[in-house]
This record gives sequence, structure tokens and C-alpha cells, in this order.
Amino acid sequence: MCLTRLKRRAQPGKVVMLDEAMGEVEETSADIVPASLNSRPDTELLAKIERARVQAALKRLPQNMREIVVLREFEELSYQEISEVVGVPVGTVMSRLSRARAQLKALLIDNEDGVRRNEM
Repeated sequence: MCLTRLKRRAQPGKVVMLDEAMGEVEETSADIVPASLNSRPDTELLAKIERARVQAALKRLPQNMREIVVLREFEELSYQEISEVVGVPVGTVMSRLSRARAQLKALLIDNEDGVRRNEM
């Protein structure tokens, strides 16, 4: 992530492609397991399952919300940077992010319960 930030700052106006960012999220999250979990295969498996659930829920979000979540939570862009990349006002970024987080939460809860609600 540090290298990504440095590259981003060195290239102002860089366009971030959602497909590339999602690919990086999938590649990175599959490899990241805290050192404390390495000694417990069952815990490592649960962490991988949880990451898969989050990725599946992300894919179910509308694209305009998904891109903002990915840019904020995984690419760690500021609201202003997201506003410039997506081409919408900062207030719109904030409201979309809030709605996207709420929908992600609902999707993850629904997935956990095995029930699908029509909240989207």
C-alpha cells in the first residue's frame, strides 16, 4: 500500500480503474493473514472465508457505490481524491459511501443469516 500511495502522489491525476483496483483487492486480501493467525489453520480458514464474503458482497453493490468503497477502504484515497477520480462533489462521495457501507452491512448480515432481504 505504501508504494501505491507514493506512485499515486508522484502521478497527480492518475486514473484508477475499478477492475484493476478490485483485482488488487482480491490478490492482496488473499495473501494477508496476520502473523498471529498463521499458527491456527482453523482461524486462517475463517479469515479467508470472511474475506470471500466481503468480496462477494462488494460485487453485489451498484458500480457507482462499489468504486467509492474500493477507492476509500482499499486504495485509501481521501474524499477529495475520490471526488476528483469519480468526477462528483465531495458531498456525493460521502453520501454514496455511507449508503454503500449500509448496503454492505445488510448484504453481509443477510449472507450470514442465509436470508436475502430486498433492502437495495
